[in-house]
Formats: sequence, C-alpha cells, structure tokens
Amino acid sequence: MSSIKTTIGVNGVVEEEGSGTEVSANTSNLGISPYRLHVTACTALTTSLTVGGVYTVSSSGSGAKQVRFPLASSVPGAIFIVRALSADAHSLTSSASEAQGARVFCAISGSMLGGTSLVLSGSEYLLAGNDGAAGTGQIGNSVAFICDGRNFCRMAGSGSWLFKGV
Repeated sequence: MSSIKTTIGVNGVVEEEGSGTEVSANTSNLGISPYRLHVTACTALTTSLTVGGVYTVSSSGSGAKQVRFPLASSVPGAIFIVRALSADAHSLTSSASEAQGARVFCAISGSMLGGTSLVLSGSEYLLAGNDGAAGTGQIGNSVAFICDGRNFCRMAGSGSWLFKGV
C-alpha cells in the first residue's frame, strides 16, 4: 500500500506519493494561517499602514506617534499587531475614523473612561500608561487586531489602553 503526501502551498492542496503533510506559505501568505508576519518599524510622526503585519512604534525622544490603519473594507482578515518601544501614548486611528468619525476599533472587554463607564468601541485606540492617562505610555504595550472588513477587532494586548472618539 502506498502512502500519500499532502502539500499545502502556492498550488493549493496537492496530494502525491510520499508520506506526511507539508505546509508552505506563499509570498503573499494568503489562505494559510497562522503565518509569519513582517515586522516594520514606525518612526515617522504619522505612519499609514496598507497591509497587516507587526508594527513597532518608537518615538526616539520626539514624542507620541500616530499609526493610521487602512480602510477596514480593504483588508478583511488581516492581522495587525502594534507594540510600543517607547514610553509614549501612541495613537492608532484609521482612514475611516478620520474621514467619517467612525468607530472602527472594538473589543470584547472595554476600557474605562474616567473610571466610570465601560467603553467597547472608538474611533481611536490609545496605548496609554499604567494609570490609563492619555498623556503617558509604557514601553512594551501591545495590541493585536483582526479586521472583519468593517472594524478592527481587538484580539489581545498587554499594558494599558483607552478608546477615544467614543
């Protein structure tokens, strides 16, 4: 009895004589998850993203940065991970939230606004400090979003954060 080897890659699912299973991600990483994401440093005052990936944000002593996400409708299924490498309250916004004031960031568990109300969505996501203050940040704060085609949904994160534009 012969064995079958299954390969998942740029040619889709291919079965041939052999044994085992092999998964090969293609250059655009489409259709195969989990896959390795590219790491990009965001050091400009404002960085506009066009594709999912891992983004590190650092001020290099020049203050908080703004990371602008693309329209959610242009990147359904994309994963965005943002990590602060400086102690600044970096701001995450999107093209839609700036143009229309849309609440495009959402979470299962919300942030506390002024310590009194639970907020589950906003037009801006702020990597805030330990005390939740809008003007401070913390090295190592991070967040992971997945885009559902309409919103950027918070999957996980570390450190303190706030929704703004609620």
